[in-house]
Amino acid sequence: MDPLDEPPVADKLQRLAGTMDSIAHHAARLARVNNSIVDFNEGFAAFLYGMEMSMFCTEFVATPSDDDLRVHARKLRRRQLRQRLAQLEHDNAMLEAELDQLRADKQLQTNDEGNTGLQTTSGVAQTPAKRPRTRDHLRANGGQGRTPTSNGDGDVFATPQGPPLTITASTKSASALPAKRQRPLNVWERLSRSKRHPGSTPQHASTSSTPASAPPRRPPSGKGPRSNRAAELRAQQTRQRLADRMANGRR
Repeated sequence: MDPLDEPPVADKLQRLAGTMDSIAHHAARLARVNNSIVDFNEGFAAFLYGMEMSMFCTEFVATPSDDDLRVHARKLRRRQLRQRLAQLEHDNAMLEAELDQLRADKQLQTNDEGNTGLQTTSGVAQTPAKRPRTRDHLRANGGQGRTPTSNGDGDVFATPQGPPLTITASTKSASALPAKRQRPLNVWERLSRSKRHPGSTPQHASTSSTPASAPPRRPPSGKGPRSNRAAELRAQQTRQRLADRMANGRR
C-alpha cells in the first residue's frame, strides 16, 4: 500500500491545498487594495494641487505675471510699514507722557528749593571773623609799619606804600605799658567819628600814600561766599540729575 494513500496523509494534503487557495485569494485582495490606494493618492495629490493654485489665484484676475508679483510684494511691504508706524506712534505717546511727568517733577523740585533755600543756606557753618587789631595794639607793638586796611571783612592788615612809622618817646612809653583791652572799632564807627571831628584824622592816614576807600558792606550771617557756593553746587547737581532722567526717558 502506498504511504501517500494512508488516511492521515491524505487529510493533511487536502488541508494544505485549501490553505494555499485562501492565501492566493488574500494576496489578490491585497493587490487590489494597494492599487486603489495608489490611484487615490495620485488623484488626491492632483486635487490638492488644484486647490492650492485656486487659492493663490483668487487675488488676481488671471494668471499672475511679473508685474502682478511686484505689486503684491509692494502691498505686503506697505502693510508691514503701517504696523511699524503704529508701534512707533504708541512708543512716542508713552515717551511724551513720561516727559510731561518729568517736567512736573522738575517744577515741583524747583518750587521746593525756592521755599527751603533760606533754611539750607543758613545751616552752613561759617568761619568766625578775626578780631581787628586796635590802634593801641599797634602802638604797643612799636609801629611795625603796618596799617589796617579793609578788604570787605575788616580783618586784614597790609603794608602801606609810604615810609614806616617813627618811634618817639611817647611810643616807647606806650610800648612799655601793657596794652589796654577795649572793644574793637569797626569801619563804620571810625567813619562816624571822623565825621563828628573833622579836624582829627586817623593815625594811619599820614602813613598811607593812597586815600582809604569805604569798604563794601559785609554780607549778612548765613549768606556768605561759602553759602552761595554750596547753594550753586546743589543747584548744579539737581540740574544734572534732571538732565539724566530726561535723557533716559528719550531713550
